[in-house]
Amino acid sequence: MILKLFLIFLLSIGAHAQGFNFPSRCKVRRTFEAANGILKYPEGDGNYANHDHACFFFSCPAGKRSTLTWRAFDIAGSETIISVSPVKGDDNARYSEILRTGDDSDSLPPDSSFYEGGTLLSFISRDHETAKGFEVEWGCQEPPSCPFEFNFPTSCLTTSTLNIPIGRVTHPERGFYSNSESACFFFCCPGKRLTLEWLYTRIETGWDFITVFPVKGNTALPNHVLRHTGFSRPANTVVDMDGVLLHFTSDDKVTNQGFRLDWTCEEIEGQPLEGQPLDESGVPVDEVPAGAPIPAPPDVTDQPTVHFNFPSRCKVRRTFEAANGILKYPEGDGNYASYDHACFFFSCPAGKRSTLTWRA
Repeated sequence: MILKLFLIFLLSIGAHAQGFNFPSRCKVRRTFEAANGILKYPEGDGNYANHDHACFFFSCPAGKRSTLTWRAFDIAGSETIISVSPVKGDDNARYSEILRTGDDSDSLPPDSSFYEGGTLLSFISRDHETAKGFEVEWGCQEPPSCPFEFNFPTSCLTTSTLNIPIGRVTHPERGFYSNSESACFFFCCPGKRLTLEWLYTRIETGWDFITVFPVKGNTALPNHVLRHTGFSRPANTVVDMDGVLLHFTSDDKVTNQGFRLDWTCEEIEGQPLEGQPLDESGVPVDEVPAGAPIPAPPDVTDQPTVHFNFPSRCKVRRTFEAANGILKYPEGDGNYASYDHACFFFSCPAGKRSTLTWRA
């Protein structure tokens, strides 16, 4: 009997280990799998404790809408923090968004809505004063459906349909994208305004491309609204139609980290657009006007004249042949990534002086 109970105990541990992968710092760990419910923390009428770290995972299958709606909120101290994270299918939280600290607890936090596989709610208190805590209602809802089946171009080697009103795409999810990719993403947004907010693009300049086409009905129109290559971050892409087709292509040589974007599909306010991209202020961008022909792939004469043999460990590989210039790494306002290994070759003919002058 004792051996039987011990085996049951081991099996229960194993079953628990196969569940959500909570961060190691979580002292309280609770998983909720019901379609909806209400969480009050702490339970009862007392205050939460100092040095508390409670984590709550609200399970919701990928593609369904995981929601948190706040009902009561009372925390104290600038180092007391409430944060939420969307959870991917690998049972790991992807990124964290701080909702409130104890300094601004006079109002309810914003409601949360994720479509990626659930939500992780994290509560941290320090050694300051305590308070009543919080009460939140969670839900897991069916997503809206796309009213038509999109007709992907035959050039697409991989396809994805995204028919939810808000979300994030990271391609690839980990590591570097592959050589000779032709990946297509259809964002279904019938009769509404679709906005793509680019968080980063890290693709080989002049050889790998992101091209975005407006979609009418179940077909992509031939005139693109964005054609992008390189490491700079494009302005927001905004289209009022039935969605967009994002086509990512890579050549058979250098790869990199790809791209990440957030998208929203919402009701149109004011006059509909004609598919042109807008900047962050809502002003049309004229760099790539709607109706412009799609640029042809680089001609062989555009290839670098110097083919430097980079070390195999280099993840980012860039060659500069101009007589002078400025390199900023990474481009944009963000920080460099963990485990980055970037290599830059500044070509200079033998007998000339190759110089680097540091600016920041």
